[in-house]
Amino acid sequence: MHDFIRIFILLILLALLKTVAYAQRTDIDQIVPFDPRSREVYLDNYGRSITEAIGTGLGGAWTSSAKAHNTGGFEVKFILNNVYIPKNERMFDFDSAQYVGLTVNGKTSASLPTITGNNPIPGQDSITFYRQVQNRTDITIDPASGIVGVPHGIDLKGVNGGNFYAMPLIQGSVGVLPNTDILFRFTPNIGNKAIRTISYGGGFKLSTSNWFGTGEGALPVDIATVLAFSYGKVQMGIEQSQNTKYEDDPLLQVDSWTITAQLLASKEFSFIEVFALVGYDNYKSDLTMKGLYNYTLNGLEYTEQDPVSVGYNKGSVRGNVGFNINVSVVSFGFSYSLQAYQSMHFSLGINHIR
Repeated sequence: MHDFIRIFILLILLALLKTVAYAQRTDIDQIVPFDPRSREVYLDNYGRSITEAIGTGLGGAWTSSAKAHNTGGFEVKFILNNVYIPKNERMFDFDSAQYVGLTVNGKTSASLPTITGNNPIPGQDSITFYRQVQNRTDITIDPASGIVGVPHGIDLKGVNGGNFYAMPLIQGSVGVLPNTDILFRFTPNIGNKAIRTISYGGGFKLSTSNWFGTGEGALPVDIATVLAFSYGKVQMGIEQSQNTKYEDDPLLQVDSWTITAQLLASKEFSFIEVFALVGYDNYKSDLTMKGLYNYTLNGLEYTEQDPVSVGYNKGSVRGNVGFNINVSVVSFGFSYSLQAYQSMHFSLGINHIR
């Protein structure tokens, strides 16, 4: 048992280290000299896929059994939550009509990488911008222009070997009342200058099987409802481009809040338990470029603090199927989630029924 616990902790540490292995920083600071409206639209398109992946991951893998623990019973498990980035979300369509004074290699349309993509397509790798700025020597408004590189993505496939965003979680449940579990989860504050992440959440599971009859009239499966919330923060380092400079380490920060409601059914067969659920996730995310940025236009230097922030709010129906293998107090699990951003969850835990 002690050997298993040591292996369990080692696997957690290895997976947490994997999360911070995204070595390639984003160079989204290229957009800071743009017109403020153009910065907002560009960041919205560039960052949408990572906010959806994080929001989806926070709503997943809350429970894999409709049975509640007896009072004092508990389960602690490590979950590796892999959220797949759809192919059409790794690039976005650039249309100059949505921006103020932007063209890509002299053209008004292009296909550009999102943050979860890779490098720009050759021939679609530079942005010419025009904007109006106030002349500080008098009160006139002067045109300014420049050329910057198209921001690249963080290349998830190059790091993970696949186009998915990995979210490790440490999760537990405790029986506190008859037919009721309190749920909790967290990811400790870990990372480096390339990426740093932290998350936490809580909720409850209510076993409702006895509402539908007992004894011979009981349902052939166990039924439960789950209501839970999660908060996650991810900070990604920004690679300094030749067009901006700054006094501290700038960050692209995602703050995401997710609420999920789920209806779960499960059935035990000896040491294997299978389950399925349907649910609804609603998440709100804020994406902010944080830091103090300096850039030069028309020979004058400009400084901006936290120059652009965008918000996202979305709901998504969730469907999950999976199984648990229980050997003594050890459990192994797998589940697959079908929704806009599909995901797979692998778990290893200790389950004390009591």
